[in-house]
Amino acid sequence: MASLTSFLALVWLLRKASSYYSRLPLPPGPPKLPLIGHLLQIPSSREHEVYRLWGKQYGSRSGIIHIEAAGVSLLVINNAKAASDLLEKRSRIYSDRPPAPMAVDLMGWHWNFGLLPYSDAWRARRRVFLRSFNAQAAKLFRPHETKAACILLTQLRESPENCF
Repeated sequence: MASLTSFLALVWLLRKASSYYSRLPLPPGPPKLPLIGHLLQIPSSREHEVYRLWGKQYGSRSGIIHIEAAGVSLLVINNAKAASDLLEKRSRIYSDRPPAPMAVDLMGWHWNFGLLPYSDAWRARRRVFLRSFNAQAAKLFRPHETKAACILLTQLRESPENCF
């Protein structure tokens, strides 16, 4: 038990030391516990109310607070202007997806641009998707949707017990 505690303390100290010099200061947030951060404080319901309260208590004028859960940093954006600035105007800088090696590498879902990090490959796949599924292209699917709906309704009328 002592060796596990020592190992975890060493890992924590190394992470703190390496991250101290390598990153800019993070926005303010509530006090956190060692190793687990805010894991026990993150709400499971009515999150928006808790985050708004934390924003008032700890947030800077930017409306952004920082929380950490078991080593994962999260930024909570508490106002519309900050959200627009970061997620719309500067999305190329600040937006990305977490890696999904299980789905992408092991299951072969590399074609699914919803799982890819922002990159040239992601942009190419998104371009193809938008070309096929924009509002104008969606009109081309209506006859097929209508036909499928008619088939479904006919099947439901003929055997409602097999609905599910």
